[in-house]
Amino acid sequence: VKGINSYIIIIIILVNIIIGAGIHKNRMEYDKLPKLYTAESFESALKEDIGDCLVQGQLVALDPLEGKYCYVRKNYQSYEAHLKSYTDSDGHAYTRVEYDWETYRREEAYARVWRFYNIELPITALPWVCYLRTDPNGRDHRIEVYGCNYIYNVVIRGEIKNGTINNPKYYFDADIDSLVKSRTSYIGLWLVIVIEIICIMVIKE
Repeated sequence: VKGINSYIIIIIILVNIIIGAGIHKNRMEYDKLPKLYTAESFESALKEDIGDCLVQGQLVALDPLEGKYCYVRKNYQSYEAHLKSYTDSDGHAYTRVEYDWETYRREEAYARVWRFYNIELPITALPWVCYLRTDPNGRDHRIEVYGCNYIYNVVIRGEIKNGTINNPKYYFDADIDSLVKSRTSYIGLWLVIVIEIICIMVIKE
């Protein structure tokens, strides 16, 4: 048993080393990245082709759907009857008819492009999709509508080259400082260490 406990402790130490090394690597990587906070610094970076960087600003969908969404999904549904089987407390099987909404068709639509400062970017990523409303669509039919807003404060990580951002990765509702802090924080590691200490104490008992 003592040998097994020793192996467990060794594994725990290795896990800590791996997590700590990953956080340290992230910290070094984000420390090296140029960080662009303003339109002026972004415009200058576009002229200089600075490569990989972080830039924050406002992302706005051009030609938004219904005037206020960058994405809309419609689920066409009908109210259908289903025969379901049940077993009562005495073990007797029985069936009954139940009604529920079923989606029989789905439609999606996107705004044309994102506008970020003075450039246009493809809509390759979406923030969280939210329920918007339910529209009537005749008797026993309805349309559930989901969508995303058309304007967001974002941080974009990508390569600035040839007057645009290549391979953009979007962080919605974020700013550079909070993003870097969350990606390089040791809080997660300390939480793991606390849990591991508790586990080691339990093992020793």
